[in-house]
Amino acid sequence: QTVMVDGDGGLGYFPAYQAALMAVEKAEATGMAIAMTRNHGHFGAGGIYARLTLGHDLLTFVTSGHQLDLQPGAPINVAAGGSPFTFAAPAGQEDDLVLDFGTMHDLYLGDAHREELERIVPGLAMRHIGMGAICQVWGGLLAGIPVDPQRASREWPGGNQGSLLFTFKIELFAEPERFKAEMDEYVRRTHQLRPLPAFDQAYLPGGVEAAREREYRELGVPVSADHRERLEALADELGIERPW
Repeated sequence: QTVMVDGDGGLGYFPAYQAALMAVEKAEATGMAIAMTRNHGHFGAGGIYARLTLGHDLLTFVTSGHQLDLQPGAPINVAAGGSPFTFAAPAGQEDDLVLDFGTMHDLYLGDAHREELERIVPGLAMRHIGMGAICQVWGGLLAGIPVDPQRASREWPGGNQGSLLFTFKIELFAEPERFKAEMDEYVRRTHQLRPLPAFDQAYLPGGVEAAREREYRELGVPVSADHRERLEALADELGIERPW
């Protein structure tokens, strides 16, 4: 029921992707699985890996942690790290629910409104710091990343991150098709609610991304001029024909 994948000092995308696929296979056989990765760099968005489980009637949590360097007198914000906090649940005909966010966005030390937010809504800051601490403990300490960087023993200095994926089958507690039918109704009823100010549609987490994916599949993925130029330079460097 458990998987550990070592990233060998490279990017975190590859071991995390492999670990997610292995976890799905184990969960389908046993009902649940936990996968960890270690000794790698950035692994991107937790939703990348949570989405791999959605087609298998699985509910999933994903997070990660990295090497901190906590110095006395620093703001408490730094203890939270800022890793992703991701949950996913499949629907039937409607969009799947995928909650995927960085725990400390808007509360990093350099963010423009950090001090104002901490003063006006301190409870918000406390919740973010609490979630970030869970990410660091579950996705970092558990993966072998020490609190003190001086105690870190790693071959590759950039391999200073880890991740965790926990997934379990819906059928352990509910009939999957009935659960997904309830999810469909939940999504549909949410669409009928009044959205937040400045938004034109009410969505559950993951709904915006699903709508954009449908649009991009039909019209193409929008790319800025700068991004296009970089892609063209990379294509020229690798001798690959440009698709436009």
